[in-house]
Amino acid sequence: MSIPTDQNLNKVFISYASEDYNSAKKIYDFLNCTNYEPWLDKEKLLPGQNWDLEIKENLSAADFIIILVSTTSLRKRGYIQKEYKLARSLMEYKLNNDIYIVPIALEDNLKDINFKHIQHIFIDDVYFEKKILDSLNLQRRKYFQENHKINSINDTYINQENRYKFNINDFKIDFLCEFPEFIDNHFFDANEINNVIQGKIIEEIFEYRNFVLEDPEYFESDVMRSSSFDLQIIGNIVFISNNIISICISINSYFGGVHPNTYIKSINFQIPPLRTLKFNNLFKDYRSWDETLILLKKYTTFEGLTEYFQYINEENIIFSITEDFLIIELANFVPRVILAEARIEIPIKEIDLQVK
Repeated sequence: MSIPTDQNLNKVFISYASEDYNSAKKIYDFLNCTNYEPWLDKEKLLPGQNWDLEIKENLSAADFIIILVSTTSLRKRGYIQKEYKLARSLMEYKLNNDIYIVPIALEDNLKDINFKHIQHIFIDDVYFEKKILDSLNLQRRKYFQENHKINSINDTYINQENRYKFNINDFKIDFLCEFPEFIDNHFFDANEINNVIQGKIIEEIFEYRNFVLEDPEYFESDVMRSSSFDLQIIGNIVFISNNIISICISINSYFGGVHPNTYIKSINFQIPPLRTLKFNNLFKDYRSWDETLILLKKYTTFEGLTEYFQYINEENIIFSITEDFLIIELANFVPRVILAEARIEIPIKEIDLQVK
């Protein structure tokens, strides 16, 4: 099931004193790597815009407001106090147990009289990023669940889509992220599965961030700066049943060169109890790797694919499960010219799986 982008309930306004910009930018960059859309004035305001109007509109339209609390912000007169007052007035329209304003303390032992009844989090908390996401995700799923009936396991997720740009040392990248987001249900722990999926996405984004940072001279050249670059992370549910959830994540990127690059990952869950499935615990009876290779060769439809079997093993093999097939993906190990042939489909009836 999918919902319109403007109902994604993922807009986050970041309120801060100008002296605390570096901390605000850190949070903005972090949220930009997730399925949330943060709004920070210095990042979003364009020349010629009415900044007062834009700030009011984006604060009012936000699904969440993150407020950075410091000695400076508490003592400073001016626009920051105006944002506090507007945030408090908007909170009047929320339920008492809604998570709407998230105060982040930049210093220890601060006494915040503005939002003293709301739990704060210290920015240097070792689990800071995880706790922020947990809070936002908890409320977001609450919103979804209020308007979404769950009659079967196929009703437990919503497809999300986010498009935005992010910068790495002023190097601009167009980013598209599509993924399933699970909502609270009686079949499994949705929060645990969402954390795993989101972790995979963040991991990929940081891989590309490191890729750019490790070769600054290449990416700062005039040719590269005038080019357009894309990163797409697309997560799809291959199969979902009362026993299995199989998700394929396709990472498509273009950072210069002749053609884009494609990389595939998969996440497979067994339910209940909820656990991730590894290839070596799929089968009821022990199967050696040599026996697995014989099975792969039997169902390979493209003869040239077998020479790439040397690059796969039980740890890095990419697989997904459907009602009828165990699917093996070799896209990560073959040249682009044979990418369309890099899939092996093994009939489920030919193998004895632990879960079906």
